[in-house]
Amino acid sequence: MMRVNGIRRHGVPRNLQRGLFLAYGPDGTRKQMEPLRKTERAFPIKSTIEKPEKQEETASFLKKIAKHAAIPLVLAANQFFLHSPWVAGGSAEKAARRVLELNRKKMHAIVCYLGEHLTSREEVEGMVREYLRLIDLLANRGAYGTTIAVRPSSFGTEIPDSDRLEFCWRNLDLLAARCKERGIRICIDMESSEFADYTLELYRNLRDEHGWSRVGTVLQANLRRSAEDLRAIIQDSQAEEHPVLPRLVRGIYREKGPGAIEEYDAIHANFSELIRIAFEESKQGTHIILATHHEGRILEALKLAKAHPDKILEIQMLKGIKPELQEKLRKAGVYVTEYVPYGPNCFPYCVRRMGESPDFFRMTLETGMPKFLKPFIKPKWIMKVYSWYTEHELNTSSSKGSEKDARELDAYLSLK
Repeated sequence: MMRVNGIRRHGVPRNLQRGLFLAYGPDGTRKQMEPLRKTERAFPIKSTIEKPEKQEETASFLKKIAKHAAIPLVLAANQFFLHSPWVAGGSAEKAARRVLELNRKKMHAIVCYLGEHLTSREEVEGMVREYLRLIDLLANRGAYGTTIAVRPSSFGTEIPDSDRLEFCWRNLDLLAARCKERGIRICIDMESSEFADYTLELYRNLRDEHGWSRVGTVLQANLRRSAEDLRAIIQDSQAEEHPVLPRLVRGIYREKGPGAIEEYDAIHANFSELIRIAFEESKQGTHIILATHHEGRILEALKLAKAHPDKILEIQMLKGIKPELQEKLRKAGVYVTEYVPYGPNCFPYCVRRMGESPDFFRMTLETGMPKFLKPFIKPKWIMKVYSWYTEHELNTSSSKGSEKDARELDAYLSLK
C-alpha cells in the first residue's frame, strides 16, 4: 500500500530499498524479507556511509593495536561510570524508576540505552530487543511524556554487509511502530556529519509513516547546513496542526571540512540563529526543543517563547549536569525534560560529557575515583582512549555560558 514519500506500509521506503535482507517481524522475531525493487535514484550518501570494509582495509596496523589496547581500559571505565550521577544504571528497570521520579516532579524524560557503532547483527539484534523491552516497560509502568533516543549506528549502519541501510530502516521502523502503539515518542539522534543525510532521510520517512508527534530528530549548530535543514522541515510542517521541530543542540563531535563550523563563538552564533528561525519562521502551535546547559542560549529561547506565546518551548538537560539550573527552570514553570541514559556500555557517553564540561571531569574525580588513581588520571589521556576506541574526535569546548549569562538568566527567572 502506497502512502507518502514512496513509503510502502509493509516495506522499506523506495529510497532505502536494496535487495534481500533479514529483519524483525511484527512479533519481534527475525525473518527473511522478500526481495525489494531497487530504487531508480542513488541513495544520497551511499559513497560516504557504505565504507566499513574500505576503512578496515586502509586502517594502519598501529591504529588497530591502539583500538584493541583501549578495550580493557574501556571495560574498567564502564564499571566506574555505571555508578555515576550521569547514568541511571545498567538496566531498563533503573531507567524506568528515574523516569517515574521525574514524572512525579511534573517533568518528562528522554531515555537512551547506551551503545553505538555496533558492527555485528547479533549486537544490533540485542539492541532492538532491549529497546522493545524498554518501550513496553515504560508504558506498563505508566510513564508519560516519554521519548526514546536512538542512534543509527546502533541499529545496523556499521555492520559489514551490503544491506546495512535497509537493516537499520527495518529496525527503527519496528521501534517507531511499537512507540506509536504504546504512546511513546522516538527521536533519531544525529551522529557525525557523514551520517547527516541518511539520518534526516530516516527521520522524514519514519515521521511521515508514524506521525510528527511520534518521530523526531536532531540538528547541530556546528554544521552550516542546519539552518537550511531546519527551514526545510518547517516548510514540511505547514499542513500539521501541532508540529514538533527537531531538537536543537550545539554538537559534540569535532567536525571538519567546508560544511563544519569549528570556532566556539561561531558555533554559538549559529545556535542562536537556529533558535531564532525555530520561533520566528514556524507556524502557530509549533513545539520547539532546545537541548543545552548554556545559560545564554536558554535565556534567548525563553525571551523568544515569551514573544511567541502561541508556541511551546521545551528545554532538555542531561541527567546529573547542572541540576540546580534544571530545578530553577522547573520551578519557574519551564517545560523541562531530562536526558536519562542507561546501560553497561557508558564510557563513550560519559567521556563526551567530559569533553564539553570541565566541571564534569572534576565531578568524576570527586565521586568514587580511588585516591591513589587521581594523580594519574588526566583529561587528555581519557580523550585519547576515547578516540582510539570510537575513532571519533570530540569538540572539547565547554557548553557552559559565562557568569554574566548565568546572572541574567537568574534575574529573568526570578521575574517569572
